[in-house]
Amino acid sequence: MSNKLFYSISIVMLLIAASTVQAEMVFSTAVGNGADTGLENDGQSGSHGPDSVHGTDTALDVRNYEAVRQKFICIRFDITGIAGDLSGATLSLTVNISNRSRNWLVYGLVDESLDNWDEATTSYSSAPGILSAPLGSFALDETKLQLLGTLGVLENTPTRETPNVYTSVTTELDLTSFLQSDTNKLVTFVIINENSDSNASYYVATKEGDPAAAPTLTLPNAALSAATNPNPANGVDDVLRDGTVLSWTAGESAISHDVYFGDDPNVVGNAVRTNPMGVLLIEGQNATTFALDRLDFNHSYYWRIDEVSGTPDPIYRGQVWSFTIEPVAIPIPAESITATASSSSTASQGPENMVNGSGLTDDLHSTDRETMWLSAFGGSQPTWIQFDFDKVYILHEMRVWNSNTDFEMDIGYGARDVSIEYSVDGADYVALGTTHEFNRAPAEPNYAHNTTIDFGGLVVKHVRLTVNSNWGGLVPQVGLSEVQFLTIPVVARVASPDSGAADVDVDATLSWRAGRQAAEHNMYLSTDEQAVIDGTAPVIAVTEAMYGPSPLDLGSTYYWRIDEVNVAETPTTWQGDSWSFSTQEYLVVDDFEPYNDIESGQPGSNLVYETWLDGFGVPTNGSAMGYTVAFQPTMETGIVYGGNQSAPLLYDNSVASLSEVTLNPADLPIGRDWTIGSPKALVLWIHGNPGNTGNDRLYVKIGNSKFPYDGDITRPQWKPMIIDLAGVSLNNVSSLTIGIERAGGSGGSGIVLIDEIVLAASAPAVPSEEVWVEAEANNSITAPMMIYDDPDASGGQYVSTETGTADEGTAPPYPNGTVSIPFTVEGGTYTARFRIGFPGGDDSCWIRIPDAPMTSPVHSSGWIHFNDIPTGDYWHWSQEVKSEDESGEPPVEFTLSAGIHNLEISYRGADLRIDAIVFSRID
Repeated sequence: MSNKLFYSISIVMLLIAASTVQAEMVFSTAVGNGADTGLENDGQSGSHGPDSVHGTDTALDVRNYEAVRQKFICIRFDITGIAGDLSGATLSLTVNISNRSRNWLVYGLVDESLDNWDEATTSYSSAPGILSAPLGSFALDETKLQLLGTLGVLENTPTRETPNVYTSVTTELDLTSFLQSDTNKLVTFVIINENSDSNASYYVATKEGDPAAAPTLTLPNAALSAATNPNPANGVDDVLRDGTVLSWTAGESAISHDVYFGDDPNVVGNAVRTNPMGVLLIEGQNATTFALDRLDFNHSYYWRIDEVSGTPDPIYRGQVWSFTIEPVAIPIPAESITATASSSSTASQGPENMVNGSGLTDDLHSTDRETMWLSAFGGSQPTWIQFDFDKVYILHEMRVWNSNTDFEMDIGYGARDVSIEYSVDGADYVALGTTHEFNRAPAEPNYAHNTTIDFGGLVVKHVRLTVNSNWGGLVPQVGLSEVQFLTIPVVARVASPDSGAADVDVDATLSWRAGRQAAEHNMYLSTDEQAVIDGTAPVIAVTEAMYGPSPLDLGSTYYWRIDEVNVAETPTTWQGDSWSFSTQEYLVVDDFEPYNDIESGQPGSNLVYETWLDGFGVPTNGSAMGYTVAFQPTMETGIVYGGNQSAPLLYDNSVASLSEVTLNPADLPIGRDWTIGSPKALVLWIHGNPGNTGNDRLYVKIGNSKFPYDGDITRPQWKPMIIDLAGVSLNNVSSLTIGIERAGGSGGSGIVLIDEIVLAASAPAVPSEEVWVEAEANNSITAPMMIYDDPDASGGQYVSTETGTADEGTAPPYPNGTVSIPFTVEGGTYTARFRIGFPGGDDSCWIRIPDAPMTSPVHSSGWIHFNDIPTGDYWHWSQEVKSEDESGEPPVEFTLSAGIHNLEISYRGADLRIDAIVFSRID
């Protein structure tokens, strides 16, 4: 609708800080714990209302249309490890400019407790420092957000070459008090357009749209001097007592490291080389790891790494980190325990309440009797309770919360004298000592367990309690609030990958947390689930709690189990649970995302034609990889199958008989060994061009094996070329070639796009039906919509609005400006794509199929608001039709019966040009 131009605008920040080793550091929202999201309190509500989430948007709207539209942005930078001089910091945004000069306000979040907001869930309603306000407006909590200054976006004098270019003028912002007071190394900014205007809109690029264009914070004189990335992670618990190794990422200027470690945070924080206080483990170590001896159960430890470098600051004091060692025993989960009793007072006071955690919050129990167990008045005596486990455990102890109703002190339901028995087989029971007295509950909220029964590591599957008396002695009823059993963790647990994980690498290393007594591990791994459960799958014996890289196949579901073995213990083997995971469907050969236009030989240069060698300058080869127009991008960014760019393959067979480009797989991460994962197919996606001339044929060669493409390279649509790899040697693939050759005596010329070359477990799903319709083949059209001629359009014509038509911002239906296009389908579920062009930039329209149920919410008018249609070359294919009224905007799916339907398109953005529409059946 508007002609928008991306450029970089910067806020120059004046900072004062102590000097250190100088080095420019650039922090993007795409790095570490960085984030960028939009906050919208739009009067249109729906997908732009105060609860709408925009953390995955590829561009964020900054707009202030008072009482109607209010949109601004929230961004965070992770500057962990920064030290030294912070002067001259620059905040840079890549912005899509509207049509007028405006000022933006920049706020900094000073309440550090709010810095860890999650862009996946943060909305206007939940954003840090933002207060509730009427739709179309905003309100800020100025105790949490500090105004830092104003950013001006000013219009240049337009020229023929740059009609809509804007620059920014900023005031100097002294952020010393803001950034130097930061202690958590997370810096959040909120940026708002302070000027109200119905037409001024700006779009800020995000890390989701293009990581290279994401917001950045540049610190030109800083240095990463502090140690970072502690392992174990700071504050983590349940760390292994044996075999723990401290590790960290060295600071930028560090040449060695001092390691401090102890159980007193003050001592660890204050110790220095001249006064080590007994916690300096090693001074001037070169390695970034340190192995610890056995540690104490359930004990917290603290550590610090001082980075040793040159002048002017030879030692940079590190942060004190902490972790806690695993407990001696862990609770048996509630789902692994079945509780029964001799009787229950009511159905809601059954024995399951003793093990299901009801009434417990942070291990403190309430006084709600409906969350407890109570035996029946007049129930059979003696009262008993039995706990049956799903398997045998080594029991450490039993914790008891006695009956804790409000009237416990008056009636005394709580169990007092209790006999305890245990069994392995459920038939033969053994008494645990003599009678045990359970302590009385206080009849108050927040009751912590006050009875602990020591089982001393007995092997147990069943526990039975017989209650001989209660605390009151008034009524023949007994109650308990909760019972927990703690077990020594001798069974393998904490599988990695997680059980049920998907898209696991085929060369993944499988690991687990070893059982505490394990001397070795028997691993069962198979695609046959029952064989793993039964233990008939092949056994792999390992001595470490890991296995791999594993010889896994693509697109497969695996089941695995670890049995822990120690012949010196009884029992000698502890059978583990069965876990599962699914492997990735494909391996990427080349997705064309890493290539750029940095000049050859310069740092970071990755030119596509230096990896895919073409025929540029070779008379017998008419190919060129990438666009060849001077000062223009080499890669295609508008028409892509996946990611952000595809590769143009230009061919000219008028002189040469063929045009081909060749890759050495060793130059890519995939390497030459293509047997990994046992792929069955090589798949690449090809997009043709209606302007391609001649009758030339595309082919692919894997080494010396040649495969023809049976598709049409003049059809402007992504199509997969699927190559069956049966019989192809994949052990050492020396080359991959994509070529176009003459089919007769003379050849043509043109361009095809290549994207997403992968090794796949199987051929990808291809739409079972595709229906192509021309927009001009309509049965009705009303002004200002009309038909235009264009030889580059797929049918020689397209539909658009009359010249000079203004954008239409209101909702349909309009009295005019609608085209109705008939089409016929076999019936099923379909998505739709448009071949479109818009000289004015980003645009939108309204569409509907009147008799088609849809998966997506639609506008109240019943039409789909298809907004932010992706830009591209003059004619290009859009993504699937999406509805702006659905959060996340997934492709709209239309359910169509067999027969004729009508697609109606109503204009919204003037000059949107519609050439053709393709309906793809997906069910």
